[in-house]
Amino acid sequence: MQNDVAATPAPRQLWSLQRLRRRQDFLIVQQQGRSWANSLLVLKAHPNGTAQSRIGLVVSKRIGKAVVRNRVKRRLRELLRPAPLRPGWDVVVTARPPAARATWQQLRGSVDLLLRRAGLLLPATADKLRGVE
Repeated sequence: MQNDVAATPAPRQLWSLQRLRRRQDFLIVQQQGRSWANSLLVLKAHPNGTAQSRIGLVVSKRIGKAVVRNRVKRRLRELLRPAPLRPGWDVVVTARPPAARATWQQLRGSVDLLLRRAGLLLPATADKLRGVE
């Protein structure tokens, strides 16, 4: 008897598979990618030529001390996790200093706005990110 549940990757594993890790990958997106920004975040995207989209987060020391930076990263990861992106893109999300003081709703609105502007959300799932069922 086969256990189908064990074959499905856990959400954290799934996130790690869709993550930008190498410095070279970040640099390609930073240098060659297109940019969209608002007061809280900067989103840069570049086609990666694969069937999978990957996300990288940049939260610098300008944001605050380690506890604050980690909180911003956790929030951004959680906001981006349920957002299925169009396949084939590398995306880098950079937090600006006001993101440290932003509420969950402000960050969610910022992420939603930037992903929509960039045209990276799959049409059927765009409302799911905003919490609309």
